[in-house]
Amino acid sequence: MAKNIGIICRIRHLLPKNILLNLYYSLIHPYLSYCNLIWASTYCTRLACLTTLQKRIIRIICNVPYRAHTRNLFISLGVLHFENINKLQVGEFMCRFHMRLLPSGFNRWFSKNSEVHSHHTRSSNKYHQISTNTTIRQHSIRIYGPIFWNMLPTDLKNVPTLHQFKNKLKSYLLNSQCL
Repeated sequence: MAKNIGIICRIRHLLPKNILLNLYYSLIHPYLSYCNLIWASTYCTRLACLTTLQKRIIRIICNVPYRAHTRNLFISLGVLHFENINKLQVGEFMCRFHMRLLPSGFNRWFSKNSEVHSHHTRSSNKYHQISTNTTIRQHSIRIYGPIFWNMLPTDLKNVPTLHQFKNKLKSYLLNSQCL
């Protein structure tokens, strides 16, 4: 990934911003998103070097100084932060589970609170959150997936198709980067 950043850095003066953004999506983004659901569910300190590299390439694309703040740059380019790439993939996985689009081996991974409690609760339509004893287990999809899904707005969770959900979730995450 660092070699690709170096290549883009050397040719940044020759190409317009939209071509540099296309190079980002073809040379850098695959490293950040491939199986992100599995390996990026860890402590943020272990992923700090990847976050730094992503910020570096965004600064290169926008042709701003090395220490420039990147929040507005991500928003103007429509690029998700590294941590939001993980949230996008977790949300997509949970949406696939919710719409029953996953293989049958995943059918018992999550359950609704209405299936756990014999009485009606305020959160009976939410997914049940399993308690954990270790902090490392909190990063697994079985724990973090229901937590993230339950935090999403209801209108986002009720989108009829997976494609629409992914688009709306990406725009939701881009807007939450503004805060």
